[in-house]
Amino acid sequence: MIADHFRGLGWHVYTVPEAATTLFHGGVAWDEMSEQQQYVFQKAIVKTMMTFEETFVQVRLYSILALFLHPSLVYYYILLKPCY
Repeated sequence: MIADHFRGLGWHVYTVPEAATTLFHGGVAWDEMSEQQQYVFQKAIVKTMMTFEETFVQVRLYSILALFLHPSLVYYYILLKPCY
């Protein structure tokens, strides 16, 4: 795994959780939803993904300042926004 490789090199790796899996593990039953509910849920997944991405990027930026440029990276399973 890419994250393990960089950890082995001494980097700090922030791994952004996959939003849909996180939400489905919370008990969402896709097959029981209407089309409208599925659409609303998909929009919520995208919003959650964007929030996760922004949160981990911010944590990394503050960590860089605190660790005086210690090597670190944010690992995405799926990326919505352009790389920073």
